[in-house]
Amino acid sequence: MNHMPEGCRPACAPRFTPKQGQYLAFIHAYTLVIGRPPAEADLQRFFQVTPPSVHQMVITLERNGLIRRRPGTARSIEVLRKVEESLEASKLAREWHLNRLADRLVGLAAG
Repeated sequence: MNHMPEGCRPACAPRFTPKQGQYLAFIHAYTLVIGRPPAEADLQRFFQVTPPSVHQMVITLERNGLIRRRPGTARSIEVLRKVEESLEASKLAREWHLNRLADRLVGLAAG
């Protein structure tokens, strides 16, 4: 029979676009490697986009229930647990973490 275990049903997995997945993977990995969440400026440098583009993505991720922020607190972006589990299980995140992230994070932390 072709069915998934109860905890793995696609309907319960968070849904996000490939670009949103890249931002989520970056936020998750940055927090693990550096020990604190990234600032929007870190996202801007990494993705080489404008500040309004980064801010709009952060707002979209928060509105979609993928991250949480604390108003008035710097570096407060937090990937929600259900999203972390989905990221860790996805091929996109594994490849993205391994191929790009570690070297770039070290460069961002140094600069």
